[in-house]
Amino acid sequence: MRFTERDGLSLPLSILGGISGEKLFIIGHNTSETSVLEINKLDSANQPVTVAIKNLLINNQDIDFNNPDSLVKRRLTFEKGKLFYNLPVNPRLSHDQSNLVFQFVPVGEYANGELLFSYKLEGLDEGWSVPSEEPAARYPYLPPGHYTLAVRVLNRQQQWGPSALYSFVIQPPFWKEWWFVALIFILVSLSVYRLVSLRINSIRQRELEKTAAQQKITELEYKGKQGVMNERLRISAELHDEVGATLSGIAMYSHLAKEQLNDPVGSILSNSLDIIQQNAGEMVNKLNDIVWLINPGNDNLQQLLQRLEDYTVQMAAVKGIRVKSNINGHHSQAVLPAETRRNIYLLFKEAVNNAVKYSQATLFEFVISEEPKGITISFIDNGKGFDREVVKNGNGLHNMQKRAGEIGADLQYVTVPGTGVKLVLHLPQ
Repeated sequence: MRFTERDGLSLPLSILGGISGEKLFIIGHNTSETSVLEINKLDSANQPVTVAIKNLLINNQDIDFNNPDSLVKRRLTFEKGKLFYNLPVNPRLSHDQSNLVFQFVPVGEYANGELLFSYKLEGLDEGWSVPSEEPAARYPYLPPGHYTLAVRVLNRQQQWGPSALYSFVIQPPFWKEWWFVALIFILVSLSVYRLVSLRINSIRQRELEKTAAQQKITELEYKGKQGVMNERLRISAELHDEVGATLSGIAMYSHLAKEQLNDPVGSILSNSLDIIQQNAGEMVNKLNDIVWLINPGNDNLQQLLQRLEDYTVQMAAVKGIRVKSNINGHHSQAVLPAETRRNIYLLFKEAVNNAVKYSQATLFEFVISEEPKGITISFIDNGKGFDREVVKNGNGLHNMQKRAGEIGADLQYVTVPGTGVKLVLHLPQ
């Protein structure tokens, strides 16, 4: 056992003098001075020292853990219960409350003891700190984690006391929490899934559009081929019906004319030749119409009207009827399909023929006007008109209605006896 001046010795070199009750008398070796030691204090000084953690400074601030407002303000949470000196039990500190100072104190009266403190932070330190007289442990800016601080005291007799333990948690910032990482992972996964789905849908949509376009092209090609075939069949039928019949008539009258060469008067031969001439002229006109209608260069409305006007002027000239036309709007250059162009031409051609034969008019007029829902073509004569109750739908009117229906058009006619006839064809856009 080692004694020093702190134990009551006057000199470091002494010899035992005697014991009386609770006191030990020691006489100096080189002097007559006597030191008195209290035995009960010597026993307590030789016992291991217990230590307690008395305070916690957060970011160099002394926190009042009993003040609810202070706890809310600093976002502190801890379990119910108290340690020595009112420290919270198992506190949970935020990531910006990581600059910590722990202060501790020995338990009991050790005013005469030489005490050294050592500590270790489990979760960070690998070993105990070097013993020091400073009763504090400083940990600036601890990373997030679960920690337990252990503190012990070394007395003069080189005896370690029991360790005081204090557990706490430094919480990570929210962007390092598992739930936030999981949320980000889910959001990224959903975004990737959404992008991939959009990409797949876009590819599928393009494929569908491509397939639909290819089907449309195939359909149009088929319709085009079918249209060409139908047009060929129609032309063949017209040539057979119109031109064939006319040529047959010419052939028949030519045969008759040959037999009539011996007619001394020659009137019968002349009549046959006139019929041959007339039929040949009709055949030429029909061939001209067929060639004109199938020519793609004559596909706009302006050229169609010009063709009708030329035909009307030619037919009206026989009876001295004037012809005029009036075109309003920009649809004169509208392109018309061959079937539409053909039906419009033949419809109004028949109307002109009927008007020349029966109307007794002095003026024919073509009027074309643009309307919101399409084009209206009107043929007007100032002739005698007719009674619709008397003249029902004859063969001519029936044929014109049929041609209008084939192109999806609406045909109307207005007439009162003595006021002429107005034939109106409405062609939708």
